[in-house]
Amino acid sequence: MKKTLLSLLISGAVISPMASAMAPNTDLNLMPYPQSVELESGQVTVDGNFKVFIKGFNSDRVEFTAKRFIERLERQTGVPILDWQVDNANDANLIIDIEAAPKAEIQNIDSVESYKITTKGNQITLSSPSPYGAIHGIETILQLVNTTAEGYFIPAITVVDEPRFRWRGISYDTSRHFIKFDVLLRQLDAMASAKMNVFHWHFWDDQGIRIQTDSWTRLWSETSDGNYYTKDQVRYLVEYARNLGIRVIPEVSLPGHSSAVAHAYPRLMSGGEGQSYEQERGWGVFEPLMDR
Repeated sequence: MKKTLLSLLISGAVISPMASAMAPNTDLNLMPYPQSVELESGQVTVDGNFKVFIKGFNSDRVEFTAKRFIERLERQTGVPILDWQVDNANDANLIIDIEAAPKAEIQNIDSVESYKITTKGNQITLSSPSPYGAIHGIETILQLVNTTAEGYFIPAITVVDEPRFRWRGISYDTSRHFIKFDVLLRQLDAMASAKMNVFHWHFWDDQGIRIQTDSWTRLWSETSDGNYYTKDQVRYLVEYARNLGIRVIPEVSLPGHSSAVAHAYPRLMSGGEGQSYEQERGWGVFEPLMDR
């Protein structure tokens, strides 16, 4: 009885902080729900005259973020927004204020992803220490867009947010089940909307190697049935993910999961002269691997 009671108390201590941290204090459809949300009186109008000003640090990635925001705002509202970028904060409906460039060239687990959204009059300010936080803040702003009979608006609000977990990822197995390239890009879009930051790309396994390489070309030409990603596609995906605040982590499964290697280059195995290995079509534990 004492052990049961102790277990319940420990479980409650662990679960309660998580439940309170995730409990929304408004009926806004925000996902994931930010750390702090305070609704205020007033609203920012969203119409064809919506303007954006980039303040502080700027880069190709920041420009991409702003342009993509407008494109999605147009699709979301059906309102064409022309000449949206201005060079004066007073003329803007959205100010994107980024403090500095990321500390590391390549995004990592210590990258700063916090942001703050404030409103004053008909103007929103999105501030962040780095581009990663600004990317996440844009997603929150898009989720805040609402409508009335008069048109579209963003409610006056203060949001302070940062991720609870540094690693928020998805693992995508394109070796056992090849997935078309445009579907991968769509998956990245979905990840960004949920503020996820790691795309674990599983493109190498017993059933096929799905990326094009300059050397050891039989690895992909003989094991993929023609279903592989070109070098240009890989470069594009990595850059696209980078612009969305997502880090791509490749999985090269060696020395295990070497059936595809055995099929492409049997001479690398220990089966002897003239030994060949069939392409694996299923999955499981392949006993011949133990002797290779």
